[in-house]
Amino acid sequence: MLKNIATPTIMMTIFLLSTTVQATEITGCAVKKQEIKTQISYAKEYNNTDQLKGLQKALAEVNDNCTDESLKAEQLKKVANKEEKVEERKQELIEAKESGKENK
Repeated sequence: MLKNIATPTIMMTIFLLSTTVQATEITGCAVKKQEIKTQISYAKEYNNTDQLKGLQKALAEVNDNCTDESLKAEQLKKVANKEEKVEERKQELIEAKESGKENK
């Protein structure tokens, strides 16, 4: 009888915990801040004062200048650059096929 109650209870607990974790995912600038804070804690733990100073400066800059919109724009710019490189490689491939160069 106890097994019949324990299994559904455990499954429900796991389900609730997983949905809670998904609902609290952080994005954008919050992720950057959290990553820097994690590195700050490591720098403090290992007494790395130079790294700590740099990380504190980076955190201040993120706090002052980071917006989710600016991050999105930065990522879109990176995607555009990568797409441009893909197009260049496609053109090189076309030219290589036309000239008979099979090593490309």
